[in-house]
Amino acid sequence: MKSSFAGILSDLSAAQASKLTAKLPSWAAAGVSVPTTLSLEQCSSEPTALYKARLARSIMAAGTIGGRETRANIALSFSEHGSPLPPESTVADEHVAGSSAAAGSQKTRTMFARGRLLPALWTVADLTGGLGVDSWAFSQVAGRVIYNELSPDLARQASENFRILGCDNITVMNHSAEEALDQIRQSAELKPGPEESDTKEEHARLLIYLDPDRRAATGAKMVRLEDCRPNLIELLPRLLDSAPYILVKLSPMLDITQMLWRLSGCVSGIWILSTHRECRELIVLISRNISTLAATATATVITVAEVHPDGTADELHFEAEARPSGQTAPNRSVTNPAGIPLTAAIPEPGTYIFEPGAALMKSGCFAQLCSRYNLSQLDTSTRLFVCNKQGNQEYSSEPIPELEPFGRFRRVSSIRPLSGKTLKELGKEYPRCEITAKNIPMTTDQVRDRMGSAPGGDVHIYATSILGRRSVVICTASAQQLR
Repeated sequence: MKSSFAGILSDLSAAQASKLTAKLPSWAAAGVSVPTTLSLEQCSSEPTALYKARLARSIMAAGTIGGRETRANIALSFSEHGSPLPPESTVADEHVAGSSAAAGSQKTRTMFARGRLLPALWTVADLTGGLGVDSWAFSQVAGRVIYNELSPDLARQASENFRILGCDNITVMNHSAEEALDQIRQSAELKPGPEESDTKEEHARLLIYLDPDRRAATGAKMVRLEDCRPNLIELLPRLLDSAPYILVKLSPMLDITQMLWRLSGCVSGIWILSTHRECRELIVLISRNISTLAATATATVITVAEVHPDGTADELHFEAEARPSGQTAPNRSVTNPAGIPLTAAIPEPGTYIFEPGAALMKSGCFAQLCSRYNLSQLDTSTRLFVCNKQGNQEYSSEPIPELEPFGRFRRVSSIRPLSGKTLKELGKEYPRCEITAKNIPMTTDQVRDRMGSAPGGDVHIYATSILGRRSVVICTASAQQLR
């Protein structure tokens, strides 16, 4: 039987200490303690937390300088400039106090110092604080952070860890998310002063962050918005009445089309975060001001981000319908608002196939991807892509540099019809190879069993459908291996 989330605190095992070092290197270097293995598994990694802090800084900057944001300017200004602050609104070489034990944290905090907002400092309220990793990151870009956690054990340990990390601008609370929100709403510190406007758009310098609990009492993982705690759908009106911006971390398994339908008209932006080409987090920005743009705004920006260890990222930007039509959940994708047609093509030996990584696959923006980079799919539902011919020119024989962080380019050696005989021949020819089955009634494991090949080697074999024909594509090397 699984132990409860608020189980007895225990020291980290060697394996847990290794995991802490890999996931939160600054925390490990500072000597912090982690109360439970589950809290470490569920928390954000250091790179994604730092990325969200950069995102929060851009949101606060857009809210301070621009007053009203559009759906696109936060995402684009963030990716192009890191922080859209003009020089007169920054502090050069601002010192952020921290303890001597927090050398790793101090270096990271200094990285954000130039982007601190003046004269009005914002508050970030993390209503579901957990281990406190996101609150720690937010404390480096906001004037004040409110960390709230339902578990008393986690809240106590987070408070101690914040002390060790030198975070002197974090207030710790121990309530449910709903109770914490009520207290924040009543806080005099968040009410407008005499020099501020009393309009809702400028009422409070407050950004609310939520990472709803997606684990049931039985230990099962949950995906739907209604099943998580707190229930975002029920809490949303109170959230929008309390703050101009709400940043929410959702399950990477959540369907984007369904999410946009449930939150229709409120979503300013979507960020799909990955590290090492593995999809880690789905981040949604909900904005009170978006309702004022309903008549003209038709798209929500989707950002696919491959996040680096320091919180910077390579990014691609796409668009999705902001307000999916219909009174019931749509049974179509909303990630092709312009109705771009998808084309299919047969790859040729010597060209490259592009296989999107998990985050780019999650976006579902395949038509926009093909249109922007002149790509074609191998078949209607085969998410493998090849560069199109340009007039009388041959297919491109080089990978596309902008797409390399978001997937794999592999050079095509040959193409053969898919059959039992072919698989047996390939098994003898390539006793060690990587195999991927796509858009055929066979799994990758079934194809491997038919071939009898062991994993490994430089060859990658795709068993897939090309223009309606089941085929095998043999790729001899990836673009990265050739360099």
